[in-house]
Amino acid sequence: MISANSNQSLLRNGQFIRLWAVGWVTGMMMWLEMLVVALLALELTDSPFLVSVTFFLRFLPMLFGFGIGVLAERLNRKYLLMTGLAVQAVTSAALALLIIGDLLQFWHLALGSFMIGAVMASEFPVRRTLIGEVVHRSS
Repeated sequence: MISANSNQSLLRNGQFIRLWAVGWVTGMMMWLEMLVVALLALELTDSPFLVSVTFFLRFLPMLFGFGIGVLAERLNRKYLLMTGLAVQAVTSAALALLIIGDLLQFWHLALGSFMIGAVMASEFPVRRTLIGEVVHRSS
């Protein structure tokens, strides 16, 4: 049973707060990025179907989440999380540079959506496992 004291102890746990904050920030960025990719795909192609293709490619890696969860159990979760977020940042920066250079094509968006989707598919089980470890250690 969860008591008020256990909730308060979580709020005093710096590791829990940092992991929660990382999840909140990445979640907000994920939704904003999805909106921007959809608008860019529509502007580039004028095709609602191709907009939906970017979303399909974004969520396709989620089908392999169980395998990523198995990896999260065997590898260093902190480094998996940091590596995934670095890949996401590099992918987003590459897309931004293509936009600035007026070189962006639909296939760039499609590949970027898949890459960021792969990162998100790995980030979910890794961060949740880390939160479980942090909460278990603090209790």
